[in-house]
Amino acid sequence: MTARTYLAIESSCDETAAAIVRGREVLAEAVATQAELHERFGGVVPEIASRRHLELVDIVVRDVLECSGLERVENVDAVAVTRGPGLVGALLVGIAAAKARAWAAGVPLVPVDHLLGHVASALLDPDANLEPPFLCVLVSGGHTLLLDVDVDMTLTLLGSTRDDAAGEAFDKGARLLGLDMPGGPALSALAATADRRDAVEFTPAMLHHDTLDTSFSGIKTALSIALRERAAIRANEPTDAQLAAGFEDAIVSTIVGSVKKLLRQRGPTSGHASARDRMAVVGGVAANATLRTRMAGICREFGVQTVHAPLRWCGDNAAMIGVAAQFCPEHAGPDAWQLDAYATTPLFRQGKLVPN
Repeated sequence: MTARTYLAIESSCDETAAAIVRGREVLAEAVATQAELHERFGGVVPEIASRRHLELVDIVVRDVLECSGLERVENVDAVAVTRGPGLVGALLVGIAAAKARAWAAGVPLVPVDHLLGHVASALLDPDANLEPPFLCVLVSGGHTLLLDVDVDMTLTLLGSTRDDAAGEAFDKGARLLGLDMPGGPALSALAATADRRDAVEFTPAMLHHDTLDTSFSGIKTALSIALRERAAIRANEPTDAQLAAGFEDAIVSTIVGSVKKLLRQRGPTSGHASARDRMAVVGGVAANATLRTRMAGICREFGVQTVHAPLRWCGDNAAMIGVAAQFCPEHAGPDAWQLDAYATTPLFRQGKLVPN
């Protein structure tokens, strides 16, 4: 059976993205970031993000249609769009653009959950040949989740953060250290200049609890206290690099510690129905080199294959929405035009997200 071709649109936060996806092949994609617009505010301003999406969405859609050679929306099988979670104003821009194009071209509309998109980004690794079911750790600016992914891509929530997400913690830590946005890459680059043996030790929370949940706010507070103490005595040590290295290590240790508890609970990877022998690592923080190395090591210890989302598709993008769309129902007619955005995902209300 010929794979369906999707025009995918993503606008959940501060990236305006579009892609043409056929099966697991990305024919064309465009991502317009707004990082410079929000940098002086220390974070994303929803109203500014929404207005910028309005300016960019037509451009990125036109670019991918031209680059793919399809030229017109009538030449795709359906239009996929992120429905949530995210900034509602930003999401509505993408949804309105998708509805208009689907209606004008007479093709179905496919609403996609943003988190399902991140999970599906692991399917874009051509070497892994990943197929559900599998386990997944999703670490991004807004979420830190442990998920069970069933054969139909149904997501079951196993663990979540109790406060900040990992990416949010990286951004706040970077701001404390006076680094530019995006904070995560800047903090990791600074940490890489330090000798890890001299890194300041910040104790991760939740590692001695039975829960699979994570917590990052205490690590952020510890960094803030360390900086105040250094300023109070007017010392040159610990250096910013040593603090950044310790901060990064604590965040990664928190994530890896939760994964280790999950794998220990699951036991052997064969012999029972709940077994999963692959672990996908997805989301913006999945691009962190330290996390990728530590995750590969802990999965080897438990005989589990690690599949990392390709670096280019770790952050918010439309290619992942196009891949996820193949698992989601298509809508046409009044059913499609009445679809709305949601700020949070059904995954948190119900503990499950069923795409179809």
